[in-house]
Amino acid sequence: TDKKYAWGKTLEEAKQNLKDSSNSIYNLTVTENGFVYAEGRDTNGKLITKSCEITNIDKYPPVYDRVEVKNVTTTGYDIYVYGVKDVGVAGMDRVQFPTWAEMNGNRTDIPSDWETNTSLKGELQSDGTTWKYHVDNSKYNNAYGKFHTEVYIYDKVGNRTKVEDDSLENIQVPGIKITYDYKTNGGTSATKTTDTIKRDSPVDLKPTATKPGWVFVGWNTDKNANKGLTSWKAGTKDITLYAIFSKTYKVTFTYYEGTAQKNQVVPITIWNTATSGKINTPS
Repeated sequence: TDKKYAWGKTLEEAKQNLKDSSNSIYNLTVTENGFVYAEGRDTNGKLITKSCEITNIDKYPPVYDRVEVKNVTTTGYDIYVYGVKDVGVAGMDRVQFPTWAEMNGNRTDIPSDWETNTSLKGELQSDGTTWKYHVDNSKYNNAYGKFHTEVYIYDKVGNRTKVEDDSLENIQVPGIKITYDYKTNGGTSATKTTDTIKRDSPVDLKPTATKPGWVFVGWNTDKNANKGLTSWKAGTKDITLYAIFSKTYKVTFTYYEGTAQKNQVVPITIWNTATSGKINTPS
């Protein structure tokens, strides 16, 4: 009979490759104990059975020492997996970090090809056994709150180890905190005092503040401003908005033109914590 060979990264793949081959053979069985059994017939139709032991099948998944979540900020976090190595003969291939944010829905952020998707592959560090992956929450619709990252370690023949650690199931990425400070400039209350939003999102400027005898002008990041912001977009850091207030006085100047008495009213506006202001006298 004709000889027939097939190779694969796994036993199942080798079987499939053998099945798809154009060469003819009566029967071939690959077993998990490392033996290949082949059957064929000679020119007289006699059944011939042969077997061969495969001695270097790698069935051992990679191992690791520990995992650590670090550098958690409003922009994401880093994951380090230490002591990663392959105990078989195949050698290390990759570490994958499929991630999802609860704000976006259960596992909806994980692509179907996560096992091979290069955007989810970690980076091998210079020590040769540490893998690092950075989760950038801009790739997750700038979500904040609870994140989940799963970690899978692969060798070159597909053996896989899942990293088990509770720290990967409750990674809290902070949102951008907005503080509405109505007190610094003498206010007594506000319709909203705090908020949490996604980074790169517009800040809500609709809340109002109260200061008896004064007019609320708006919110500003500068506590000494004399006008409110019309719009503001959050970056990556927390924001404090100060309530801006104004009070306008009217000053009446009395003067004479000849014997005729004249009056002229000049307004003066002060801001925030001011107790006095400048006024221009009539010419």
